[in-house]
Amino acid sequence: DFHKNNKVDAAVVGINFEEIDAEKLRSFVESKTIPYAILSTLPIKKTPIGLVPALPTTYIIDPDGNVVAGDVGMVTSKDLEQYISQKVDG
Repeated sequence: DFHKNNKVDAAVVGINFEEIDAEKLRSFVESKTIPYAILSTLPIKKTPIGLVPALPTTYIIDPDGNVVAGDVGMVTSKDLEQYISQKVDG
């Protein structure tokens, strides 16, 4: 688990673009054992954080609220750990 393996303050938040009711979303999250918060919004391509050209899109935001990286496609815990290691060592 990313949080267990890293000594950094981090939060993971998922954003749902589908138009489903809260109970169906809750049921899906529980069935997939998703361990992070899920927010719902309308399907949009541009967010206050940045563009969402495809799902999944990941943004890494520093503690000051600045977007420091982004990527389209699956991002693993290992990917996040490598990014953090580069920022700490670099």
